[in-house]
Amino acid sequence: MSLAAARSLAGPRLRCDGGRRGPRPRPPGSLAGLASPGAGWGPGRAGVAAVVLRSASAGGMTGSVRGLACRWGGGGGGTRAPTATRALGSGDAPGDGGGGGSIQDKLAARRAARVKRTSQAGGEGGRAAGGAARGGRLGGGGGRGGRGAGGGRGLSAAIALNRLLSRDNDPERLLRLVAEELNDVNLATAFSKLGKLCGSSSFPRNIVVDDCFRGLMVLARDMCEDGRLQAQAVANIVHAMSKLSAAGRLATDDAGVQDTLMALERRVVLVASGMEPQLVSNTAYGFALPGRMPGAEAQAALEAATVRVALDLDMKPQEVANVMWALATLGWETGAEARAALEAAVLRVGPLMNAQAAANTIWSFATLGLIPEAEA
Repeated sequence: MSLAAARSLAGPRLRCDGGRRGPRPRPPGSLAGLASPGAGWGPGRAGVAAVVLRSASAGGMTGSVRGLACRWGGGGGGTRAPTATRALGSGDAPGDGGGGGSIQDKLAARRAARVKRTSQAGGEGGRAAGGAARGGRLGGGGGRGGRGAGGGRGLSAAIALNRLLSRDNDPERLLRLVAEELNDVNLATAFSKLGKLCGSSSFPRNIVVDDCFRGLMVLARDMCEDGRLQAQAVANIVHAMSKLSAAGRLATDDAGVQDTLMALERRVVLVASGMEPQLVSNTAYGFALPGRMPGAEAQAALEAATVRVALDLDMKPQEVANVMWALATLGWETGAEARAALEAAVLRVGPLMNAQAAANTIWSFATLGLIPEAEA
């Protein structure tokens, strides 16, 4: 198929970034249904008050703090009660940077490092501008065009195909497009777009029977095994497959689906250390949405990544809420360091949470038995 013909198949341009909001929380009740104090840890008065009062004052939530979290830990809606499941290596494993020190000390060190990086970037920018003016190496002095990975033509074709995949809103046309030769970015884009389209009436009832989709899963497994699939692609595919499963469009008991999920889990173990906050959030959410607890090694890798990104000052409120929701949904009891890091993240971004993220976070604390005092 020519590029011009392929473009004619494309629909309106859409952005495919793999993000999504967490599910809507259940209706509120009272604190009487919460687990007893002393069950573990809580975010403290300041953080929870900031989360709740800010959302309530904005008009997005109703009721008092006492009425926000109750009955959430049990009964109905598919929510599981907390279990004794604990990740391999959870407990007081070395965190980001190794060694001891409190979470507050590590946050202070992160802020200092950010200031230092900003000042260094300014200096480098000045030197680069000077080099460009002189035609030196820092300026680049022009170039011969893209002969990078895969060569100029191959890269251009992959970029063009990715644009078509991103823009197409017809599931059948999209599955025909993926018959083309795909790189890792194309593969992740195809999965992400299918995840976004799975709610449409024209979407296949069980996509796993489609030969093109089965080919996508085989390619995903191959790329996991040979190392071509990197952190961004892994997170996007896990997230997309969870959406397909939750929408009832993907039979997770299929052997090919199970093999693909296992391959993705093994890859998570290797790439989680390089995941940014959004990727950790999407991956954890992707495992939790269909209720799939990852294996012990993947749990340990994701928990270590959670500790690292929770200390990242750029971690967004929705990302914190999604990680908390994923842990609570799976009944995943983390180690002490991960708990402290997530508590610090909630204290930091709580005032910026919208009503949904705030409610999901409070539900997560309650479900895990991580309860603030009633007066907060």
